[in-house]
Amino acid sequence: MIIRQAPPGSALDRHARPEQWSNHIELLAQLVDTTRWLQWSKTEDGSKNQNHPKPTPRPDDPARPESKGIPMHEAAKALGWATTESG
Repeated sequence: MIIRQAPPGSALDRHARPEQWSNHIELLAQLVDTTRWLQWSKTEDGSKNQNHPKPTPRPDDPARPESKGIPMHEAAKALGWATTESG
């Protein structure tokens, strides 16, 4: 990755790593999950401890596809940087 020192949460950081959530977004997801559990606990399913509510998907969730980058030589070519590779 070309941008390694962008401050967390900055526009460059959000563009470079869109899969990462800021702290306030993570807290909102936790709030949604907690609210779902509280609502579920008052239902018949909750009293029988079945059909648990599904959590909000997180960016680092293994079920979520990983974002892919491009090789450095392709990025250098796209940016017009000189490379030592021939071809």
